[in-house]
Parts: sequence; C-alpha cells; structure tokens
Amino acid sequence: MKFGKLSWMFDERKRATTKWGKLGSIIIQTKQEARLLYKMSEKFCNSTIVELGRKYGGSTVVMAAAINRQNGTGHIYSIDITDDHYQTAKDFIKSMKMDSYITLIKGNTQDYPNDHTIKDAGFVFFDASHDFDSINKEFNTWFPVIQINGFMIVHDYNMDKHPGITKAVNKFLKEKPVKLIERVNRSALIQKLE
Repeated sequence: MKFGKLSWMFDERKRATTKWGKLGSIIIQTKQEARLLYKMSEKFCNSTIVELGRKYGGSTVVMAAAINRQNGTGHIYSIDITDDHYQTAKDFIKSMKMDSYITLIKGNTQDYPNDHTIKDAGFVFFDASHDFDSINKEFNTWFPVIQINGFMIVHDYNMDKHPGITKAVNKFLKEKPVKLIERVNRSALIQKLE
C-alpha cells in the first residue's frame, strides 16, 4: 500500500469522521516521522521489525503497509504493556488488512520475550517509555537484537516534554557503537555500527 493512501490518518477533518476518529489520533506522529518509518520498513521489508509502544496501531499499519507494497516477507512484532488499546489496535490493523504482517504482544517493552523468537531485527522503533531509566533499559535490552548496520528509531527525542529520552539517547550515542544518522522532527534515526 502506498504511503499516500495512509494520509487520512494525518487529516484532522477526516479522522474525526471515521470509526477510529472518536478515539483521538490514530497515529501520534507527523507525516514526516511516519514517512521515515515507512521508508525504513521498505528498506527492511524482508526482515524482522520491532515496535515498542503502539497505542491504536497507526505506526504499526504504516510499517506493515511498506512491507506490503514491497511484497516483502518481513514481520513486525509490536509490543505494548497496556491492555487499554489492545483490541482497538487489533481491530484497526485487521480493518486495514495488515494483520498477516504483525504479531501483537502484550508485555513489558523493557523485557526481551522469554521465547527468544525475536532476533536479527532490521530496526527497532522505540515509542513506549519516556523516562530515562525505562528507555535506557529498553535500549540495553533490544540493542543486541538489532542486526549490524540495522537501526533504532527513537520517537520523542529532543523534546522538553520528555527530557529522559534525550538524556538516554545522548548517553547511548556516547557509549555504544552507534551513529545518529538524521533527525526528522521528534524522531532520531540511529545506526548500529557493530
């Protein structure tokens, strides 16, 4: 599915008239941030992708749409600790016909799944924890899962509202073999070098 077909998720007027609009934003990102996720999902369309934090599943659908457009064999593991939006996300993903690309997991994003099925990820999208200790633990938990030359995309970076994320990212950039490739609004694209 082309990125343009997802544009209604970013249109406040149309969003308000959809079944999903009554819930608020389907995707809490700018169009540019979502385009970054889409672009990276196209690049890794035959790889494992991990999403930490999903709310209603808007970003999950953006990534799955890119895999679909490339006829990829990749798979997204979307992990969120809350039950509050699980069914809504599941229903939304199914309505968009993207459920075959996605496994929804209810669990703590700071813990690696016990069955160790998630490995060799092309990238991990971090959008769950927002305090320093939690995001730092997520980074250390999921960094080994990312393939060499794979990526981390960290949402809400360099925002006054979430100083813990900025502090954790800056610490990680100094201590790990990673490089900040670009910033797109509130998202940081970081490459794992070794």
